[in-house]
Amino acid sequence: MAIGVLPGVMTPEFGDALIYIDAVALALFFVMIYSAKIAAGSSRVSKLLGLSLLAERFKMWRAAHKGH
Repeated sequence: MAIGVLPGVMTPEFGDALIYIDAVALALFFVMIYSAKIAAGSSRVSKLLGLSLLAERFKMWRAAHKGH
């Protein structure tokens, strides 16, 4: 046998590799399922933070240039 593994026998290294592959596959599966919720939540937060900072900067700019 060229591979050195009997049919039906799994080496510990191959078992560990399968566990890692399964973990990555499950992570990708959950990311695909919850990506819409994650994107909606993150965009909502970024819009909230971005608009408030932009509005604050605009108010500061107006206050600085109002006397000109």
